[in-house]
Formats: sequence, structure tokens, C-alpha cells
Amino acid sequence: MRKSLCRVSDPSEKTGNPPPPAWDSLSSREQQVLTWMMAGLGADEIAETLGTTVATVRTQIRGVLAKLGVHSQREATSLAFRSRWAPKQRP
Repeated sequence: MRKSLCRVSDPSEKTGNPPPPAWDSLSSREQQVLTWMMAGLGADEIAETLGTTVATVRTQIRGVLAKLGVHSQREATSLAFRSRWAPKQRP
């Protein structure tokens, strides 16, 4: 006797398109960090600009990458530019 498995499909699998980025899930600080990443600043420069530590900025960068479903800062900034993303508040 065979058991049949029911698999719930993801709509993005049918179209072959990835799900849209979760821009709304970014915290205001993550939006600031992404904005400075788009301006070309590194973690040390962002930390100095925001008055925090480099370790904190790196944690926030990891949060941005995870929420956007990308693997690198370059991918995150490229996605933001291609999507014409703009932060809700200016940094």
C-alpha cells in the first residue's frame, strides 16, 4: 500500500518567479542601513554615521539580507535599485 503525499505548492514555483522582496518587514534601522549601503558606505562608515558599533551594523546587514532573501550586500543593493525601493524615512 502506498501513501500519497500532498504537497502545498508555492505560487512562485508555478511562475518561476521568486516571491517579491519583503520591503515592509525591514525595520527603520535596517532601512537606514540599506540606504547607506546603496550610497556605497561600508559597515565601518555606516557605524560611524549612525553612531553605533560595526558589530551592530553587521547584524543589521544580516537582517536586511535575510529579509530580502539575498546572499550579499551587492545583491541587496542591486535589488533595491532595480525595484526602485526608497526608504519610508530619509536616513
